[in-house]
Amino acid sequence: MTWRPERKWALVLKASILVAAAFLFSIGGMAIYAAPVTVPLLTYIIIRDRLARRWRIAAALVLALTLSLCAWFVVYVNVGESQPWIWLAPVGVVAAFAAVGAALLLRHILRSR
Repeated sequence: MTWRPERKWALVLKASILVAAAFLFSIGGMAIYAAPVTVPLLTYIIIRDRLARRWRIAAALVLALTLSLCAWFVVYVNVGESQPWIWLAPVGVVAAFAAVGAALLLRHILRSR
């Protein structure tokens, strides 16, 4: 079995989604440190690449949770644990990301008809 370059690229992208998810769920906030690399990479996977839909959905979920964690970090550093900002900012980021994702999905559905 020969490995075509596009198949190798697909494996690299799938592995990067899994590594970003592992960073997200690790103790110590590795997702915050890796965010300058993982956020653009996951965005590229969602928008430009031709991976299967389930991998792009997984990338979108990991990206939303990573951005939510980054929003929590920014609020924690700037205002501490003051309520309601410590939980409102991450929820707002996830809600905004879900709204954009739903709009893109609706556009894709309408375009495919």
